[in-house]
Amino acid sequence: MSFGWDRAGGDQVAIAQRLANGLPAWPPLKGPTTYRRLRDVSYGWNVCTASYTQAWWAWDDWSRHLDWLALNGVNLALAYTGQERLYADVYADLGVDYAAFANWSNGPAHLTWSRGQSTHGVGGPLPRTFADAQLALAKRILARMRGLGIVPVLPSFQGNVPPALKDLFPEANITVQAPHWTSGAVAWLDAGQEKRAKFPTSKAPISAVFHSFRLIFGRAIISRNGLEAWVLFGERARAEHSR
Repeated sequence: MSFGWDRAGGDQVAIAQRLANGLPAWPPLKGPTTYRRLRDVSYGWNVCTASYTQAWWAWDDWSRHLDWLALNGVNLALAYTGQERLYADVYADLGVDYAAFANWSNGPAHLTWSRGQSTHGVGGPLPRTFADAQLALAKRILARMRGLGIVPVLPSFQGNVPPALKDLFPEANITVQAPHWTSGAVAWLDAGQEKRAKFPTSKAPISAVFHSFRLIFGRAIISRNGLEAWVLFGERARAEHSR
């Protein structure tokens, strides 16, 4: 049994039902069958899967596919659904309203690339109703993953920011790239440099600004998704998020 791209007609999960009249009967099981993975971790998906395959999935699609992952021994998988609503809430607290965020984000079919500092404003603006629905869906996905023993890999702050933050945080080393190709402006927050040359009296080196944003978003994704102690952190991250 294999799982293909059901939007392109390659879904093989239901092949037995579709071809039942043309196939011999399945042989009866002689007893329980056990398979063991060769490694401790079996990883599911990559960051592009969210847009290539999962952009328009509803709960029934997710539920079936998560069952398939568990059936095939996958115990670690990306859980990126719903993050735009969390980012929007964090940026609203920092002074960027939803309209500005929605125009900066890509639309629903292209979110992988606005998450990854590649393109912005493509296929958008991002509807608030879609962002809200995706966060609600994410909570169901995380609950099912937890029930199946699949550890979710949650997104974290990576320095990708709306260009408007450059004016709101002048002490931060934020680089804004002009619109290119079909994309709007791209901006990122440097994690390890200071702008002492331009702001010699600045009390907030960029590392402190980046650290602050990272903690704010980390706390948001944990609290808004209803996560508890089962979230896995390294010792340093655990200490930071407990502050």
